[in-house]
Amino acid sequence: MNVVTRFKQSWEGTQARAAITRFCLGHTTVSAHLYHLCLSPDPFCPWYRTISETIKHFLLHCPRFHSHRTALHSWLSALAITTLDLQTLLAT
Repeated sequence: MNVVTRFKQSWEGTQARAAITRFCLGHTTVSAHLYHLCLSPDPFCPWYRTISETIKHFLLHCPRFHSHRTALHSWLSALAITTLDLQTLLAT
């Protein structure tokens, strides 16, 4: 494995850890958080306008990401993880 490949893998791992940390802390670019910071005109999900776009909605309920959640659930099931909730998802 060359230096560029190792750097890329290290950088991708760092980005993934940073994203998970932001989700755990609630510091994300979902509309509810941006609205709280007065950076968004409303807290609603852009694809499901009657629901506040929280981290929980984004990761577990948003219709836009249904196919992604289905794939994730299959992958987690293969690891014997059967509960798909926010705490399990961020801890895993």
